Amino acid sequence: MFQRLLNSFTNDCRYIVRDPILMTAVLYPLITILFLRFAVPPVSELIFSKTGFRLELYYTIIAITLVSAIPAVFGFIFASIHLNNSELNRLNIDQAAPADKKSFLYFRMIVAILLSFITVYLTVLITDPGPSEGWLRSDFVTFLLSVQSPFILLFIVNFSNSRPKVILLSILYGIFLVTVPLGLLIHHPWNYLLFFSPLYWTSWSWVTYSPSESLLYGAISVAISFGCIVWFYSHLLRKNKV
Repeated sequence: MFQRLLNSFTNDCRYIVRDPILMTAVLYPLITILFLRFAVPPVSELIFSKTGFRLELYYTIIAITLVSAIPAVFGFIFASIHLNNSELNRLNIDQAAPADKKSFLYFRMIVAILLSFITVYLTVLITDPGPSEGWLRSDFVTFLLSVQSPFILLFIVNFSNSRPKVILLSILYGIFLVTVPLGLLIHHPWNYLLFFSPLYWTSWSWVTYSPSESLLYGAISVAISFGCIVWFYSHLLRKNKV
């Protein structure tokens, strides 16, 4: 079974390289790093010279929002791979027994989590979205964000059967992503409208000064995420699409 999973991962990598959209998506973390490190400072200076507006005051919000999208990218990539009907993947998926199909899905979810964790953590180290945070807070938030990759993977696999729908659902996930800047900018009572989003709680877990509040917000984020993951997976089993 391990060899079959390894072969599946190799084929997945080949599929990504051959697909321009997925290959572009893979580069998103690098683009984020380059943008935050090298584009934001001069753009901020330009805006300030023209308008007097200090964009750098909102660097943390901008950076947290962009970093929060990284797990969604990997969820989108592996959902696209899982749903594709090419001979490359049918060799591994469609001819497998039901138990093996679940194993392939689990494997892709785990790989998405691991890749999300590594890239988010490296991006945080390089771009420093929250200058006052320590390594423990970075580890915690990276874990919270990584959980989003299986969230969006299962979300897309549940409700899509074609590339256009995959892209549409990925854009729809932007509703969750928008709650990051909105949640950090708007105040009571309007922020109540954003409580449904795990990313809202993750962003506050990231920026709050209180460790106890950070743990509480993180726990809420995990509860929402895992609740949705369990529901999506159960729904997937009922539809016999695993």
